[in-house]
Amino acid sequence: MKKLIPVYVRVPLNFAFVFAALEYFIDSGDRPAFIKYPMVSLFLVVFLFLQIAIEIVISAVDNVTYHMLTEVQKKQLAGIQ
Repeated sequence: MKKLIPVYVRVPLNFAFVFAALEYFIDSGDRPAFIKYPMVSLFLVVFLFLQIAIEIVISAVDNVTYHMLTEVQKKQLAGIQ
């Protein structure tokens, strides 16, 4: 399946957006939120891990789905893309 934004752009942008939102909404004074509150760092690491895992699973499902297509369906899909 064709994706408009590649994974190597989508994952860092999503992570940067969540990181910026956490820094903006968590009142940590003059220190960054991920330094003042260690749970923020843990959340960011878990979020990044889950985001990468989801992208790997989606890629694997797309690959398996493509290999299950017949030759006619593969040609039709190549014509669409």
